[in-house]
Amino acid sequence: MTLRESNLVEHQEWIVKLRKKSWKYASRTELIEYAEQVLTPIPCVGLNPYKMVEMYKNYRPVVPLEYHADVLYENPSPEVWSKVKVEKTDRSEFRANLKAKKYAGKERVESAAFDGDAGKDGNEGVA
Repeated sequence: MTLRESNLVEHQEWIVKLRKKSWKYASRTELIEYAEQVLTPIPCVGLNPYKMVEMYKNYRPVVPLEYHADVLYENPSPEVWSKVKVEKTDRSEFRANLKAKKYAGKERVESAAFDGDAGKDGNEGVA
């Protein structure tokens, strides 16, 4: 049997050899005890900061009151709030700059296509 901590590349694999004869008649409790000796739980690193803010701000108001004390819906720390706010403003500025660059090129192409030949024949402004 091959056991692995997770699918991540940096986590190693362990090969555990189980003989059919010894495990064929093993009870469920014996298998669980063996698994507890060999396997170690991976601690959770927590929620993504964006998800923490979203769960508190968007979902907590509609969740029943009995679940408001749950870890998923608790108020994020001020550091998490500031991190999310800074990154959202940075992203909005980046998107605005990207949009400006996109349309600047488009306006240049349109002006060359529609206004570029107006001055060649000398009939500018004549209606």
